[in-house]
Amino acid sequence: QTRALGTVKNLSSARVEGKVLLVSFKDGALIEALRTIFCHGLEELRAIKILRSLCCPETAEKIGNREGIFALLIKEGSREEPGKNESSTVARKALQMLAGSIRSEPQGTTIPPCQRYLLCDVSEQALCNMSTMSTCAMVLAQHASLGENCFAIATHKETLNTLADMSDSYVVSIKRNALCALRDVTRDSRCAPLLARDRILSPLSRACELSGASYIECRRIALAIVVNISTSNVGGKEIVKKERLMASLARYAAAPDEEDNGLKQNIIRTMMLLLPAV
Repeated sequence: QTRALGTVKNLSSARVEGKVLLVSFKDGALIEALRTIFCHGLEELRAIKILRSLCCPETAEKIGNREGIFALLIKEGSREEPGKNESSTVARKALQMLAGSIRSEPQGTTIPPCQRYLLCDVSEQALCNMSTMSTCAMVLAQHASLGENCFAIATHKETLNTLADMSDSYVVSIKRNALCALRDVTRDSRCAPLLARDRILSPLSRACELSGASYIECRRIALAIVVNISTSNVGGKEIVKKERLMASLARYAAAPDEEDNGLKQNIIRTMMLLLPAV
């Protein structure tokens, strides 16, 4: 088995065409074999390194189509035991590559199996502990950075709820990644109304009220999300009902100028549109 894995490792380092052939062989038999080897605790590090080596934009969908692969990588990428640092790092790199390569159809209305597995596994595992939450927040931030994925995320209720929970985390990196994902999702005009509900707006209210140097970026991202949601009729009507959100917008608009990349002007324009409805 060790010799066979060594051979596969050498092949997995080949050019893209070679990776595609390996991943496609017998409908993903190699990926399933690597998953089985890993799950049985045999040659874990070598198996995860091979899997990472096989991950590229051209193979991401086929690898992701293997049910359980994301759950495995999330679990391994979140391990903190002594001696597991290298394996955990490799797993997180594989997740980043897959999450940043898997895409919905151009209009985002058709969700491929690999994307469904990704969203479901992230939603199921994110809240297991702080380490898995960190891994899953990173995955969703990466996945949402591709515009065509935003509608799929916005229409997957469990994923949105997971992002809402993670945006309430006291860990800055988790909060920032979750908020970044929500911001990217709300940039799609179809998605903004879908986030105009208490499950999302309540943690956003708290994020908009954050103070302290370590939370400056998170606060700005949260305010940008509120602005994005407000661009829809449904979103605007919900935002004006939230006194805390409106107060946060007003405070930021009235504060001394900051390097905010135009956020203050966007907030002022948003408030001018919203105030007549108050």
